[in-house]
Amino acid sequence: MSWKILDRPGQAGGKRDKLCKLYDNTYGDGNWRIAWQWRDDVIENNWAYQIYEDGYYHDSFAREELWEKLTLTASDVFDIEEADVASGLDYLAQNGSATHLQDIAIRRVVLRRGWQFEGDELVQIRSHKDYFGKN
Repeated sequence: MSWKILDRPGQAGGKRDKLCKLYDNTYGDGNWRIAWQWRDDVIENNWAYQIYEDGYYHDSFAREELWEKLTLTASDVFDIEEADVASGLDYLAQNGSATHLQDIAIRRVVLRRGWQFEGDELVQIRSHKDYFGKN
């Protein structure tokens, strides 16, 4: 089957089920998919996750002092829900209300850099009220 790119839905979060139902009603069950686009290509999830993680890896060199502060402060990180930590290093372990990749990417970068979390605080890395990377 040849796929045609029709939309860029962006972050669906807790609205993912509603979005999927809309697409089923619009295009028919099985006639659509949510995929990652890199330049002009549609790529598989594992490639998309690696590109995403590599961005964080690059950032860990560009802002090494901030990453050091994070590893000294945090016992672990989560994105949306504290239960996100159960995903560990596995991008496919998505059990919460929305897809979370940031926390997994950060854990994997910490491992890749040979670091570890040494703090005693569970840090939310995508909080709008208390943004860790702001300072």
